[in-house]
Amino acid sequence: MMKFKIPFSLFLGLVFSLANAQTFKKPKPGSPFINIGLGGGGYMHSPAMSPYDKKFMYTNCDMGCVYVTRDGGKKWRTIPFYDIAGREGIAVFDKKNIYLKGGGISVSSDKGRTWKIRKKFPWPKSKQPFRAFETLGIGSKYLAVGNDSGLWLSQNAGKNWKQTFKKKVIEVAGLGDNIFLAGEKSFWLSKNLGKTWKNISPKNAGAKQIVCITAGQDGAGMVVFVLLDDKSTLLSSRDWGKTWASSKLGGAPVRSRNMVRMASNQSKILFTNRKANKGGELWRSKDSGKTWKRVAYCRKGWAPGTKDSEFAGRHKWGFGRLNFAVDPTNTKRVMFTTMSDIFISTNAGDTWKQMYNDDKGRIDKGSKDFFCTTRGLTMTSAWQFHFDPFDRKRQYICYTDFGFIRSIDGGKSWAGSPPANSTYAIVFDPKKKGRIYGAASGTHDIPGWGFTHDKKYGKGRVVYSDDHGDNWKTLGKGFPNIPCTHLALDKKRSKNGKLTFWATFYGRGGGGLYRSNDTGQTWKQIKGLGYSHNVNFLRVKIQPKTGDIFVSVGGTRKVGTMDFKTGGFWHSTDDGKTWKDIAKSLDLRWQKGFTFHPTKTGTIYLAASTPPKFPQGGVYKTTNNGKTWKQVLSRKKIGTGILQVYSVDIHPTKPNIVYACTAAGLWCSRNDGKTWKMMKVPHFRTTHVTVDPKDPEVIYCTTFGGGTWVGYYLP
Repeated sequence: MMKFKIPFSLFLGLVFSLANAQTFKKPKPGSPFINIGLGGGGYMHSPAMSPYDKKFMYTNCDMGCVYVTRDGGKKWRTIPFYDIAGREGIAVFDKKNIYLKGGGISVSSDKGRTWKIRKKFPWPKSKQPFRAFETLGIGSKYLAVGNDSGLWLSQNAGKNWKQTFKKKVIEVAGLGDNIFLAGEKSFWLSKNLGKTWKNISPKNAGAKQIVCITAGQDGAGMVVFVLLDDKSTLLSSRDWGKTWASSKLGGAPVRSRNMVRMASNQSKILFTNRKANKGGELWRSKDSGKTWKRVAYCRKGWAPGTKDSEFAGRHKWGFGRLNFAVDPTNTKRVMFTTMSDIFISTNAGDTWKQMYNDDKGRIDKGSKDFFCTTRGLTMTSAWQFHFDPFDRKRQYICYTDFGFIRSIDGGKSWAGSPPANSTYAIVFDPKKKGRIYGAASGTHDIPGWGFTHDKKYGKGRVVYSDDHGDNWKTLGKGFPNIPCTHLALDKKRSKNGKLTFWATFYGRGGGGLYRSNDTGQTWKQIKGLGYSHNVNFLRVKIQPKTGDIFVSVGGTRKVGTMDFKTGGFWHSTDDGKTWKDIAKSLDLRWQKGFTFHPTKTGTIYLAASTPPKFPQGGVYKTTNNGKTWKQVLSRKKIGTGILQVYSVDIHPTKPNIVYACTAAGLWCSRNDGKTWKMMKVPHFRTTHVTVDPKDPEVIYCTTFGGGTWVGYYLP
């Protein structure tokens, strides 16, 4: 019998492909969580390309995730937050490793599959922040860190370090075994990998600081470019810093990091990111900076290929902040990232391809929606996952920024059909197929830290759809035009063919609890609950067995302060006529989601976050409708720092299983909250857990910034 040995590189590619597949087998114990939905939508930045493997690339995201691809962008893998230091980072490469600069230095020698974390360094802790991070020397034989105490080099992947420069370092760049170093308003050159240094500070820099360096060399000679801190003055030298020429970049500085970059094995083609035509653009020079041409743009025309994207193209979001990377050894390979998209070019920017979604097209007959499948770069906040109760192939996810997405093919592909910037919750009509009701908001990421102010926020409304979420309309009148944060269908009080709804509205201008008894045609604000100092109403739920009404009001603070005021956790047993803050004894300043035990009517779990000076974050449990409480999850129990809990969910058929959705990962208790264990969802901020109604061993986890993940229901 012949035996076949699978090469490790092929095996790793299979792992990466499976980790991002949209169709998957039933999760088993220990199997990885799978990412589903639409790719893109978040601010990607700090892209990087390995000079040693053209298919190996990296990008970061402001939502707290880092991603790698080893097949040129066909599939991306989220690096789990628990595997690296600091959850995110800036990437550099050598022949064997990828390094991430985050809360420490993370090292992977297998293209991001496994990681080692370096946390011990020889420089003083007070001077530890890394300003410069690069690999230097021929073959990238040194890993370099520049900080307040100087430049440090390592030849063994960060295990040991040697100091080669003893003043403050802002930026470094290499050209072969030569090192260019920007110090504090000074510029230095070493031609022997840091053994000796020569001050080559350009006189025409004046008192300005150098903030970016790039260099190249070929048969025509060498060139080094430096960008000054006015972010428009570009200096260049062709004689190793003896003389300098000065020029001005056009346009205006971008909001992201302003850069100049070139492949190091040539001296003519140079790229920079500039703001022009009300958006970020990528410009290219083919004559060493003498003249420039924009090559990536979406205002006053579209760069070839950029219109074929979900956000910048079909939704016309534009680029916003633009960052980019150039292959250090191949000037034809360029990638850029924006507030929502990522593109790659293999011809120096003449044409582009998006690389975060696989397009499926307009597959829903009669709809204008365009369906896509994520390649794994899913990086926007999701709030709830739902199966359609009448058709399992129809699935829905409530989102921020692109509002709402739907699938008609069992989760294989998804389309954005938003009623507003954000949809925080949906409920289904119990009898009408295709009828969905939703809580819509023009303000995203409620109740995140930046949205806890005591003020009026953007627009919002209750909405409905009669075509499975393809199109949306406003449902009735009587509610304020401010964010709607939750919607509950009250089956206990729905009578004579008319549905009763409850909705929470957030912020000044009418924030509070609203009720409709006529399927949403008219709404009326309910009085008697809440505090005058806090109208950030967040969640409303009806106890399915008793019909009791429960409402959580989040924390609030005056703009410019950190002094949180509580909102309370309110309970009514008499149809909303009278209310009581049943968590008043806890004095929680930032309560959030809550859930009921499915059989024990008095048992409730309440989630809370930690505002400044109030280390209250965790999960609280009552077994008697709030007469007494016990904290069952705390930062000490799970060994984390400040604990922020977004929501808590109970397994519907195995109620001893409780899920705590936190900013320190998803935590699971199998004994009613007594002990907890972290589940390996790659993104660190989970917002909600939905148990598959057809298979109680499968869960869908939405996250604050990492989309939606599917996996096995136990750690």
